[in-house]
Amino acid sequence: MPLPTLALRLMQVMPNYIKSLVTAHDSAQTAFKDKAANAKDAGATEFKADVRTISGKTALLTYDNGPGPVEADPESPTFGTVTLNSFMGPLFNLGGTTALGDARKIGQYGVGAITGPLRIGKDVLVATRSADYLYCTLLSSSLILEEQTDGILLPYLVYSFAEGVWYENVPGSSFGFFNRFTAFGTDFGRPDLDKLLEVCVELLPAVGGGLLHVISNLADEIEVGK
Repeated sequence: MPLPTLALRLMQVMPNYIKSLVTAHDSAQTAFKDKAANAKDAGATEFKADVRTISGKTALLTYDNGPGPVEADPESPTFGTVTLNSFMGPLFNLGGTTALGDARKIGQYGVGAITGPLRIGKDVLVATRSADYLYCTLLSSSLILEEQTDGILLPYLVYSFAEGVWYENVPGSSFGFFNRFTAFGTDFGRPDLDKLLEVCVELLPAVGGGLLHVISNLADEIEVGK
């Protein structure tokens, strides 16, 4: 199901942007340490990592109990809470716009703050939540390599707890990307959304906030179980 019109955000991701995220850290170990430090700086009192097998795939999950990417504008009615704009805004702003419904290019002018996870693994599902909604986006170097295009629309999903419904920002594509390039993929052409919801509800604070990365297709230097 597509997102309601007012919530639709389209942004084209440039391949060089994803490549720069991958090479922003010297090693997966330094990327992991940096991620833990960022969680603490953001106000988290807990930062945890967990290796799980999801749909037959090995994934590294990192998560914290921080406030999450909250709305920072004190004049906004959603100040201090996690919203779609506050979650996706840092990515959209790299393209020089936050206009609703615009398809603009991201990654032409610099590298954003989300650098570590893509050094740890090629495919990263990023999630946070408010009390009412769950927000998930996908950063994937595998997707960029496979598509071999000048840019792709950054896919994300939103789950409404009140409606019990998942929305995709690019109808007919976002679910497919999450199926192909996350640990929640299945053989049925659609990700295991029930499992995704279960994991997010388990690991993110119910009151909102927190930041979860589900990292798959792990770097060679990551030794699972050691």
